[in-house]
Amino acid sequence: MPESISQSDLDKLMSLNAKLGNDTDLVKRITIISRTIREIIGAERCTLFVRDRNVGSFWTAYADGINYIEIPQGRGIVSEVCSTGETLIENDVESHEGFDGRVDESSGFSTRSMLAMPVRGFGGECIGVVQLLNKYDDEPFGEGDEKVLQFVINHFAAYIQSMVHEHT
Repeated sequence: MPESISQSDLDKLMSLNAKLGNDTDLVKRITIISRTIREIIGAERCTLFVRDRNVGSFWTAYADGINYIEIPQGRGIVSEVCSTGETLIENDVESHEGFDGRVDESSGFSTRSMLAMPVRGFGGECIGVVQLLNKYDDEPFGEGDEKVLQFVINHFAAYIQSMVHEHT
């Protein structure tokens, strides 16, 4: 993605709030955000992991093309991104020492590149991680993609915080 965002993609981002206001279901809202960001960035898949501190794992609140995933804390890139608090752009995930290919093996999907960003809740604590996988045409993820994801990350945070609050 170029450093500047197209007018069409900017319009999609700006209309996101209106789309979210039309539905009160948290899962539908997360789906709307995930599909919008995946479309704008041009990623094959988007996954939103929620951190469950009580169990010590991350579970999927949204995942394209796969059912429920649970990853123990301390394993994989999701855990790494949450513990460091740093966004990770990896355009050759198999070379990344934190990459755990078990989900790929079980799903038949092949992750080649990834943009993973921590989702922060109240007080700045990591409450989840958003992953975008494989840009179309095998283009690399870059800073422009990171900026677009950063633009919508607060929507994810608000809805994750609501989900966690509802279940406690």
